Order: sequence, then C-alpha cells, then structure tokens
Amino acid sequence: MFEKNILWPLSLLICVLVLASCGHRDRLSSSGESSTAATTQTKRLGSKPTDSQSREANSRGEVEVYMARANELAQQGQLEGALVNYSKAIDLDPKASEAFNNRGSIYLSMGQYDKAISDFENALLINPRLSIVYRNRGAAYFQKRMYQEALEDFEKALELDPLDSEARGGRGNALFQKGSYDEAITEYSRAIELNPLSGILYRNRGFAYAQKGDYQRALEDLTKLIQMNPNLALAYENRARIYYAQGDYEKALSDLEKAQDLGLKIQPEFLEQLRRSK
Repeated sequence: MFEKNILWPLSLLICVLVLASCGHRDRLSSSGESSTAATTQTKRLGSKPTDSQSREANSRGEVEVYMARANELAQQGQLEGALVNYSKAIDLDPKASEAFNNRGSIYLSMGQYDKAISDFENALLINPRLSIVYRNRGAAYFQKRMYQEALEDFEKALELDPLDSEARGGRGNALFQKGSYDEAITEYSRAIELNPLSGILYRNRGFAYAQKGDYQRALEDLTKLIQMNPNLALAYENRARIYYAQGDYEKALSDLEKAQDLGLKIQPEFLEQLRRSK
C-alpha cells in the first residue's frame, strides 16, 4: 500500500488568490459606506470634498497601489516583496479582507501555516461569507495535519460555493488522510465533474482506488494523468507505483525509466532491483 502523505498539495497552496473587487465591497460596507454617501451628497450640492474625505480617498488609492504591486510580485515569485506590500496595504486599511487573504496565501506557500491561519481568520472576521478564505484556511489546516479542522473549512467553503472544485478536492484529500477512501473517491469524482481538466484530481483519486486495492481503476486514473501531462515525470513515477503494487515489475520499470528520462531522479539500486525482478 501507499503512504498517506503522498498526495500532491492542492494548486491553491501555491497560488495567490486575488479578491480585489470583493475586498473593495468589504471596505465600503464596513468602513467607507457613510463617507461615500457623504461624498455623493457634497457633489450633488456642488461642494468640495472635505479634508477627511480627500484623505480617505488618497488612502484608498494607496491601498490599491500596494495591492497591485503585491499581486504582481507574488505572480513573479517574489514572495518577500509581496508580503511587504500586502502588509502596507493592511496598515492603511485594517478592514481589507483581500489583503489579509492574499498575505495569508503567501505565508501558506512559504510553509508558515500559523501566520497564514491568523491572516485567514482576520479576513473572515471582516467578511465571513468569503468561501475562498475558508478553502485557504482549510488548506493550511491540512498542511498542519489538522484534518478534522480542514474538513470543516472545506465544507463551509462548499456551503458558500457548491461549485468550488478545489474545495471539493481538498475535502477529498482530508478524507483520504483520515482513511475514508470511499468518501474521498466520491469527493474527487464530484470535483472532476466540476473541473475535468485537473490532472491532480485524477492522480489523487487513483491513489485512493489503490488504497482500496482497486488497481485497475487506479491505473485508469494515472493513465489519464499521463495523457493530460505526457511530459510530467512524476506522472510516470506515480503510475509505476501502481504497477509495482500489482507486481507488474516490467511496466513499473518502463514508467520509472521514462520518468528518469524526463529528469526525475530515481534510485539506481531500485531500478536494478526491478530489472532483476522482471
């Protein structure tokens, strides 16, 4: 059988999820609604904005600049720079839920899970209806091996957005880790219906089938992964695991050699052992 920690992380763990428009609504509904109404009224009367209104408008403009800069840096992989700019946005607007979420996503990708959870909690205090933040916090709990907490967050994300394939796949991962393979397979299958182009979902469902000893379905899913990603070395290594579990050492060796050709390091001793076992 396979170790339970072989699942790839969800793609959301390495992505910065931008909520600029949603966060803008948060600010208006919490801290800026009355000032916006006042600005509209002064314009209607032909008056100039007050000094406080001008300062608030300038502050919002600065927040947007820091957010845009942080998002760009994050996409370029400059995570430290992104953190600095998200933090400056938060200093200027402590109710910017998207800044907390995005900074938390950076912490998550850096493996600083407690800081990530803290930022996600702050985002949810500002707006508890953000499904994406529950999903991200669930991913952080998953990485801390707090699988029950992860399940609860993925379920909350799905209550708010039933079409969220990543939350559905995340729930499948947590169930896998808890040993609930049938339920995990159900969740992966639902996620695949929502996002049939996600190779990682086929991969994870295939490993769940393998845990149940259903190697034929496992091979079908891993072969689908290879069809979708023919140059992904790890896909061949994954399928080799299934062949090896079946006792088909020749096909396992073939897949491992292909993975090696594509740049994946395989222990020479294991390859030689397979060659002798053919």
